[in-house]
Amino acid sequence: MSKQHNFLGIVAVYFGDPGDGVMGTVLTEFNDIEVGSTTLEGASANEENIPTESNDTYITVDGTVDPTNMVVRLFGVTPEQRVQLMGGKVGTVDDGEDEGNYMAPAGKPSIYQSFKAVGKTVDGKRGVLKIPYGKISARDQGTLTKNGLPAVEVRITANTPESAAGDEGSPYILGFEDVV
Repeated sequence: MSKQHNFLGIVAVYFGDPGDGVMGTVLTEFNDIEVGSTTLEGASANEENIPTESNDTYITVDGTVDPTNMVVRLFGVTPEQRVQLMGGKVGTVDDGEDEGNYMAPAGKPSIYQSFKAVGKTVDGKRGVLKIPYGKISARDQGTLTKNGLPAVEVRITANTPESAAGDEGSPYILGFEDVV
């Protein structure tokens, strides 16, 4: 088995505004990732069993499809980065003692971003996962204790990117790049 085609760990993830049906080019790096928190679930077709009237047999047909999604938990997220992932705002001088703090929105906004995950280098290559147009669902989550940290948990659901011209791209791209 080739050591060059394995996605080992996560070095950093990146979020940013998507391009016109393509991956965004200006992405913000997040590199304080909780160990063991990153999961990838590929798209899966759900099957539906339809019973027949004549006997106890059934017909199996394709049902809905669960899209590809990734979950990652981030530590050390700044107020500005929280706005990027969860909406809301950073407090201003008009907010008094909350100036500079993250202020959550009253409702949950729909946020779509490009996403990129980069793995550790193995034999001169590293895994790269790109989601050009992902639905972002982020929340504060964790236990407040002396030996634990709360994190921002982010779920990225891969959507099919579409350009203004109507051209559709791949919901996600998984590959490997040379590290020099």
